[in-house]
Amino acid sequence: MAQIQGGKLSLPYSEVAESLDEHGAVRLRADGLEEDLVLLRGEDGKLQVLGATCSHLGCQVRPGGAFLVCPCHGSTFDLNGEVVRGPAQKPLNRYPVVLRAGIIDIIATTIQKG
Repeated sequence: MAQIQGGKLSLPYSEVAESLDEHGAVRLRADGLEEDLVLLRGEDGKLQVLGATCSHLGCQVRPGGAFLVCPCHGSTFDLNGEVVRGPAQKPLNRYPVVLRAGIIDIIATTIQKG
């Protein structure tokens, strides 16, 4: 399990590249995070990090093709975390991410709260 250091989670891109390419998303857990994260490529092809906690009742969303789906009540989110189908009314939390020299840096504070 990764750990937050200096307010960010850093991991080598090489550790997640195969899974990201094969499955389209990678679930991340780290001590000190409020929630599990989902690393994926957004609709624009850039890396995105979304919270894995559904904004409806807190179940864990699962990647499913071009969407993230909550198995509890069927809320569906696009790859940018926006609600496509309820009952969720708010988007998933988003976390800033930067790819630099083969390292993925995820800022451990959200830029949008769902």
